[in-house]
Amino acid sequence: MHELAFGIKRAHLCAVAEGKWRLRKCEITPARFDALMVILRAGGRCLQREIWQRLGLARSTICKMLDAMEAKGLVWRLRSDVDGRQVVVVLTRGGLNRMVVAIDELVLGDSVRRRWDRIHKKGRAFVLRAVDTIRTITRGLYDTSDHHYRTDDLDEKDDVNAYLFVADVRSEIERLAYLRDEAKPPEPPEPPEPPERDPLTEPPPSGVDLYDDGRSITDLFWWKDDWDDWTDDDVDALLHDRHGITACLDRWAAGAAEACGANDRPDQSG
Repeated sequence: MHELAFGIKRAHLCAVAEGKWRLRKCEITPARFDALMVILRAGGRCLQREIWQRLGLARSTICKMLDAMEAKGLVWRLRSDVDGRQVVVVLTRGGLNRMVVAIDELVLGDSVRRRWDRIHKKGRAFVLRAVDTIRTITRGLYDTSDHHYRTDDLDEKDDVNAYLFVADVRSEIERLAYLRDEAKPPEPPEPPEPPERDPLTEPPPSGVDLYDDGRSITDLFWWKDDWDDWTDDDVDALLHDRHGITACLDRWAAGAAEACGANDRPDQSG
């Protein structure tokens, strides 16, 4: 490896580590900050292809990053109404709020500029020269990115313009979110709960004759699904009032016979 390549790699890793530290309260990474900045500069919405073109990254890398950002509620996506093959990426309210805090720290604030100016005794002049050198190197290595940040000092006018721009972006993403919610189909109603089983009105299973003298206890109480777990004491407790059980079965049999004509009593008149 060339010394210059190794030095640039080490500088990149150190810069990313410091960026993560500064963005820790925003809960976004420097790479996601770059992608969100592309969307923000486009007015809060842009085509997905514009992100990877601006950042000079592979499509698959941007797709995976957007999947993770969408899962965290930073962006959402929809099909373009102009070209259905294109995907539009839109900032969410939460994503915009985090970017406002991050921009305050990394762009509008002076702490980052002062940090870079202290690297060399020549201060800002060295930083500007280093930026031009890095851009020359990246172009020489066929970098296709077209995404830059300002290195000069910002004044109050820049702050005002930034906040006015954020206000316009907020209105746009709120409008798009409203249209998205309005276009959603209504949720289907919850299915009604099934009625409770009533042994006095439900017909018995086929093949069970309630008037067979040889029927068993389990035939009489066929609606008990957990019959195998019953003990003799449970059966005695259930049948303690034999007259009540007989009356219950008679009422059930009459209702079942009237409802479906099943298990009619045999004609005993003859």
